[in-house]
Amino acid sequence: MSESREFKDEIRMDKGFVPALPLHSPNAYGDAAIDGENVLFSRWSEMRSWRGFSPFNSLGTPLLHNAGGQMAGNTTGNVWRQHGNATFFIGSGDTYLEDFTQSIGVSTSQLQLYVNGKAYQAGLPKPSAPDVSIATDALGQPIAGQVAGDVSAQLTRIRTVTGAESEVSDTSNVVSVNNGRLRVAFPAALTEQAQDEWGLYLSRHGFGGIGPHYLYRQISEGEIAPFAYAQISAGAGNGVTTTFGGTTSAATNSGLP
Repeated sequence: MSESREFKDEIRMDKGFVPALPLHSPNAYGDAAIDGENVLFSRWSEMRSWRGFSPFNSLGTPLLHNAGGQMAGNTTGNVWRQHGNATFFIGSGDTYLEDFTQSIGVSTSQLQLYVNGKAYQAGLPKPSAPDVSIATDALGQPIAGQVAGDVSAQLTRIRTVTGAESEVSDTSNVVSVNNGRLRVAFPAALTEQAQDEWGLYLSRHGFGGIGPHYLYRQISEGEIAPFAYAQISAGAGNGVTTTFGGTTSAATNSGLP
């Protein structure tokens, strides 16, 4: 049976980086990073000398990781760089990237994404199914429109700052419309996870109970949150004009033909 032990080593490097010091006499200078001896691989697999932690008040972590050519660290788990400036991390403990004086977040069992100076939950959860009904006026009468037949809807959550789009929701209830409009009620947005848009997917006319559903348009949370409904006048493929009024739903004159 193999035995594993925790290895502890203090890296002081109090005297900083000394590129001119010969490799065969490191003890002559002591507590220094020497050119060529402290190797770190870049994201292109090029070797470069690691100059140690900087500045002096850097904090250490039990695990160090090469994250796209930058030094990263946390207590357990992993930290890695992907897709340009996006850094992912998972595990436990305060997490650092290059600057070991300022944590970029706390690693947990949930995969997280650090981009543009802020940490987010990686991905967005699937929203609940929207509630679809026939749009009516103030007197409760159906509003005339272009939707005819059985129609249903689906939603996705969208975070534009990272490009994340959630899994599509379950299909809404099916509504049978006779030359009218739809009203689609949205669940609460995850604004704490920077969700700022919705993807609204509609069935073709007469295919509400069958599908498939096609993207009608991406709708900003700002178009929905201050109002009771967003009334969208458009046929599929035509220009969109939008009027607003009221807090949790959008009324659409479309449904794909």
